[in-house]
Amino acid sequence: MKIRYFLPPLIWAAIILFLSLTPSNQMPEVTIWALLSFDKAAHLFFYALLALQLIIAFKKQNSVYTLKYSAVTSAFLLSTSYGVLTEALQYYMFAGRSADYLDIIANTIGVITGCVLFYVIYNQPLKQYKY
Repeated sequence: MKIRYFLPPLIWAAIILFLSLTPSNQMPEVTIWALLSFDKAAHLFFYALLALQLIIAFKKQNSVYTLKYSAVTSAFLLSTSYGVLTEALQYYMFAGRSADYLDIIANTIGVITGCVLFYVIYNQPLKQYKY
């Protein structure tokens, strides 16, 4: 498996982790309307891009057949798990940050958005995808 295909999503995941674990001065109180806030939009954007990059990396590699042909499912599961993990790290390990279930929802919506974007951008069914 060529690592060069996975460099963009790995670098992006590191950026997400850094931003997620950097202490913030003050976090606003979370209400149901906070889902529409800039913070939630940022979560959505970051995880949409992560999922999209992972799908492309999985599709480009030729070493693991299962990853290539289940790229969307694999990217969805990996990206969603990563979003939950970063929230768990915020909750258990870092002072100045707090976990938020609405962040997990925004992350998951972002992952779904990234998966949909893959189909929109490449406009082909998964099995007919070519580079």
